[in-house]
Amino acid sequence: MVAARLSEEARLQVLLLEAGPDFPSEIPDPVLHLRLGSGVAEYDWDYNDPGMGSSIPRGRLVGGSSAVNSTYALRGQPQDYDSWAAQGLPDWSWERCLPHFIRLEDDADFGDQPHHGRGGPIHIMRHPAATALEEAFTAACLELGHAPAPDLNAPGVIGVGPLPRNVREGVRQSTLVTYLAAARSRPNLEVRADTLVDQLTIEGDRVTGVRLASGEELGAVRVVLAAGAFNTPQLLMRSGIGEPEALRAVGIDCRLPLAGVGRNLRDHPLTLLVFQLAEPRVEEPMRLGPALKFRGLSDEPVEDMKVTLLPGEIFAMPGLTGLLLEVDEVQSTGSVNLASADPSAPPLLDHRLLSHPHDVDLMVAGAEHAIRLLEAFADGVGAELLLPDPVTARDPELLREHARTMHSTGYHPSCTCRMGPAGDAGAVVDGRCRVYGLRGLTIADASVMPYVPRANTNLPTMMVGERVADFLREEL
Repeated sequence: MVAARLSEEARLQVLLLEAGPDFPSEIPDPVLHLRLGSGVAEYDWDYNDPGMGSSIPRGRLVGGSSAVNSTYALRGQPQDYDSWAAQGLPDWSWERCLPHFIRLEDDADFGDQPHHGRGGPIHIMRHPAATALEEAFTAACLELGHAPAPDLNAPGVIGVGPLPRNVREGVRQSTLVTYLAAARSRPNLEVRADTLVDQLTIEGDRVTGVRLASGEELGAVRVVLAAGAFNTPQLLMRSGIGEPEALRAVGIDCRLPLAGVGRNLRDHPLTLLVFQLAEPRVEEPMRLGPALKFRGLSDEPVEDMKVTLLPGEIFAMPGLTGLLLEVDEVQSTGSVNLASADPSAPPLLDHRLLSHPHDVDLMVAGAEHAIRLLEAFADGVGAELLLPDPVTARDPELLREHARTMHSTGYHPSCTCRMGPAGDAGAVVDGRCRVYGLRGLTIADASVMPYVPRANTNLPTMMVGERVADFLREEL
């Protein structure tokens, strides 16, 4: 999307490099249409975290993970971005980020509201509760004291309401079919797919281009990395930028010591409560029911948890339905490291989810609340809790152990090249996303986030791209 925005300036020549394939016309159905959850096997990096024993879907194609995700279109709360600003990053306050959220969206339901947008590239819609199960879930939330929230993206709102999603008539509104599709006809934009970048080329304190895995070198006045929270730090480390000891471990000489590269990995841990319905229902592919933003432990006026109803067939088994529980205020951090200097080698990922006691306590408190929700609507829809089993569900210690062993990631990796003011030893980029110690190098993806927002990173990452594109327009 940064390439698309910069190509709006006719004076700029823009080259977009992508390790995976491009689909300028005929887009494969699994990419174009939302059929399953996050990930499309044919266009995935096939990463995994041994500590979780699970795969980590990441899109390996033009459009990246926006072309293969589940299309949650949540923004996070104003407090998320104001906390970034409070860390010495005034350009990232809610007041300054909001116009970029507005600009990117075409909100079908609330586009006329002052905090929403109409006519932007990303179409956003909501499915109102339309089945007995969805209505029962919503009623249970209200019965337990939660407020109705028809717009979960309204600033400061918590409660239960339809989930905003960037989808139109079953088609993912990814950057591939929105931003880039609108930009392809511009003569100053070139897209080179199936092109793996090995490392940056550096002369003195300036980045002058990139070296491809094939050995070819390409020059540039400005290089923008938007490879994501896993691949961006990898590329920096292969270029000799990072923590010296970690680089030496894989035989790379350090040319710029930046201790924060690949550190501070944050994500949202989640778990699933599974229940059996007495009468299986056939649902449309990847329909997501209402979502509840609520407070599990915090006294703050914002949520720290989210639970989403997943109607349909969990594990492809008729009648199995779930409540997806997500910790949205996390303290645990992990890391991204190189396995080798080979650009085709996958990274060493260590999320360390739930390694901080706060996150475990929050997950358990959220699970207890989700179980109370289920109990409030179970009789009305004939639901029987299967996972965790009923004994575990009523024992706090067993539930704690269940949370530690039965959890995964929300696929929201972020913060591995985080922003920070000058003098912040862990910062990799400044408030305009320029890499410290090097001229000509900018990062424009979720890796620059100082802290992961209380939201899926889909829309916040697009907002970062919009902001960085504006910064670059001013500088180029």
